[in-house]
Amino acid sequence: MAAPSPDPAEKTNQKCFDYGVADLEKVTDYAEEKEISAEGINNAISAIASSQAKKRQEEQEKEKNIHLKKEDIELIISELEVTRSVAEARLRKHNGDLIATLVDLTN
Repeated sequence: MAAPSPDPAEKTNQKCFDYGVADLEKVTDYAEEKEISAEGINNAISAIASSQAKKRQEEQEKEKNIHLKKEDIELIISELEVTRSVAEARLRKHNGDLIATLVDLTN
């Protein structure tokens, strides 16, 4: 008894399936080739950290150059009962603007 001959529609389906498998293999092969090295990750993290540290240092230098009035500091300390360091930090944050500092501290 002879084996039945394959249906032409099944051959077409099998061909499409084979192409799909080949396409899938191409995609997975490409993904496997794209690995990230630990050294690359460490370099990226250290670059970000140094950038943030530099930015923070520039902001601190900028804040040091702001002139604060002694009367403003004393007013904030006496009226809002905060420490001198808090009063100075908030005044620097608002570039020495007393009103903006008072609003910030009361909210």
